[in-house]
Amino acid sequence: MLRFGNLARHARQLKQTTQLRQYTFHVGCSWSSKPRLASEESFKKQLAYDDKHEVAQWRSQMMGDRLNVIGDAGEDFWFIEPHKDESGIALGIADGVGGWFSAKVDPSKFSQTLMWAAAKKAGGMNASEAVPMDLIDAGHKGVLGMEDVKAGSSTACVVTLDAHSGLLKGANLGDSTFVLIRDAQVIESTKQQTHFFNCPFQLSKLRKGIDKNHITDYAHSSDVFETRLQEGDCVLLFTDGLGDNVFLNEIIQLKQAVEDHMPNAHMTEKSQAFADTLVSYAKICMEDEFKVSPIELSARQEKIKGFIGGKVDDVTVLTAFVEK
Repeated sequence: MLRFGNLARHARQLKQTTQLRQYTFHVGCSWSSKPRLASEESFKKQLAYDDKHEVAQWRSQMMGDRLNVIGDAGEDFWFIEPHKDESGIALGIADGVGGWFSAKVDPSKFSQTLMWAAAKKAGGMNASEAVPMDLIDAGHKGVLGMEDVKAGSSTACVVTLDAHSGLLKGANLGDSTFVLIRDAQVIESTKQQTHFFNCPFQLSKLRKGIDKNHITDYAHSSDVFETRLQEGDCVLLFTDGLGDNVFLNEIIQLKQAVEDHMPNAHMTEKSQAFADTLVSYAKICMEDEFKVSPIELSARQEKIKGFIGGKVDDVTVLTAFVEK
């Protein structure tokens, strides 16, 4: 099974340093980018960060060996960051708005920089003092202050997991999703924030005099939530590449299938296998024009034609299995 080093290292660190604490978090991460036009691929290579740039180096660390095996994450990105003194862990996920390609802007630089700046903020504070909405705001300010990012926009979803108290805090802006599964049931989940059909709330950076009338939202518009974690809980963050193609009841069934298939595996292995399974299934659903999808149902409700079956998109999934 494919795993990249950061996840295993984070899990070991949390396990080793939280023996006197209440909770350990076993994290998995998986992703897949949608096919892009050759012109878009060439454009992205021209505008990509130099390999020595701090965001590029951080991005490579986050993707690890999987970058060479399954490729990049398209316009999606994420972060997995231990809090100060290993007091917990912060998770974030972002979906860059692909429409910026038409404005000669690489959307992935926005989402990558957003997650880099948010992770940097999260790593400098204890879990108890971290506020997910503030982490999203720090990420946005990081993008606004990065000259290499000329423009773009992205959704954002961030949660913090406290290893002392088991308190989960979160904030979601846009159409990515947070889900908490307990005892084969969805205990908590966020709803997509959209201005209108298929147009999510989004953090933005605009070029003065060029990007007129573009939607701009801010961290304070995020939906915020918190809950107390329990032994055996599963925390999920995912972009709309999963949410638009896979129903929550299917996610629960896939989690059970993974656990049945590998009953004696370590929780970190199960978490990673679950993330991989969700991405693989989302890709199958994207190409299935006969399977009714969540986005197809949403389009019907809005009386919008043309959405039948799955929607091809980037997909990224973060999982965290909770051990007490």
